[in-house]
Amino acid sequence: MNDQPATVAYYRVAIEAAREADDNALWACVLGYESYQTASQGRHDQACALLGEAQRRAATGSTVMTPGVAGRPRGRGAGGTRRGAGGAGRAQDAFERGESDGDRVWTQFFERGRLDGLKVTTYTRLRRPAAAYAAATEALRAAEPTATKKRSLLMSDIAEVHIQRREIEAACHFAAEALAIVAQTDFSLGLTRVRRTRDHLRPWQHTQAVRDLDDQLRALL
Repeated sequence: MNDQPATVAYYRVAIEAAREADDNALWACVLGYESYQTASQGRHDQACALLGEAQRRAATGSTVMTPGVAGRPRGRGAGGTRRGAGGAGRAQDAFERGESDGDRVWTQFFERGRLDGLKVTTYTRLRRPAAAYAAATEALRAAEPTATKKRSLLMSDIAEVHIQRREIEAACHFAAEALAIVAQTDFSLGLTRVRRTRDHLRPWQHTQAVRDLDDQLRALL
């Protein structure tokens, strides 16, 4: 709802609750989510600082998977290449040591497919197409073939990888697959992601592949 003052106030309440409960795992999770808000406002250094504090809190928490959730890679802005790539590695390490079934309810979503998708996103944003392509290949190999919302996001991320590699037909193929899942699941975030991918295809908007994607978008809307 773009109500930033209320958002910040709720984060402060959540952190106060974690402090009173002496629950560093919860504190780390709150800081991790707060970093999304600051990054969306372009305050990337502050987002990195929040993630750094989240990782320090997670290291003293009682759960194993929380460091992976708190360290979800989101490399952007100044220093993003080093921190983003490092975050990907730390999240991978935490995931390999953790078992989500015995962890907190709010970490159980963080399964292998989610981590693989975030690695693709991170390397794409860091403009590292070779690493992004390798992560995308691994993610595709491990992904379930079913039409899920997570798969829609993964397909959009892989489309972005192919755009950076200037492989426009492949990019449109994966964007179209993401859009087909959006149509089946009524997934608004998935639609937003495909639209963003389409914006990045603007230099090639007169190609047949992009025109076909436009037709698919118009049919959905």
